[in-house]
Amino acid sequence: MAKGTPVTSVAQRIFRAVGVIEPIDLYRLTELPDSAEITITKGPEPFDCTGLRIDQGSTGGDDGGDGAGYTAGPDSTGGSEGTGEADPAPAEDAGAAPDPGGGDTVSLTCLVPDEVTVYNRLPMTMEVDAGSVEDALIVPVTAVRGLTEKGTVWTIGADGTEEERAVELGMSDGTMVEVVSGLEEGEAIAEFVPGTAPEQAADDPGEFGGEGDW
Repeated sequence: MAKGTPVTSVAQRIFRAVGVIEPIDLYRLTELPDSAEITITKGPEPFDCTGLRIDQGSTGGDDGGDGAGYTAGPDSTGGSEGTGEADPAPAEDAGAAPDPGGGDTVSLTCLVPDEVTVYNRLPMTMEVDAGSVEDALIVPVTAVRGLTEKGTVWTIGADGTEEERAVELGMSDGTMVEVVSGLEEGEAIAEFVPGTAPEQAADDPGEFGGEGDW
């Protein structure tokens, strides 16, 4: 062996927090923030992890999406919410996370700060700020056909007739959605898109017009 030949190398272990998200909920993230708040169960105080990104097509755990964890390795881009691991464990290992390179789980992942001590498979929660808006004109998501960028509501006239109205949509919390334009405060609209009202409400489509903050 020649003098000066390296005999070993040290690979930096970088941890990331990963969390499964329902694909439909991605529509609520109109602008993905750079960071997320991580809370480790019975661990250190909550902290921010950075470099938040969406990973479509990888899996992060078999906990049904209720848990979350960390995964370690020299490349910490990509990941998913769920149980994590440093190296993909054999499929027969109970609780092992599937290989991050495959599967169809959609996830969020971000880098854990170097100063925070974490370990693989720690249970945690990931909180992502989807933004906020004040004095927003909001309507139930049940009243709108199409819930991203553009949609349609059915206004109710003084004589009870319904008319389709195109609207521009903003943020949504999954229950209510912001109407950016196309509808004025105080206008009455059908509470349900025609043909989607629950059976008990079939004879009473309801009316709604509201304003609020998120």
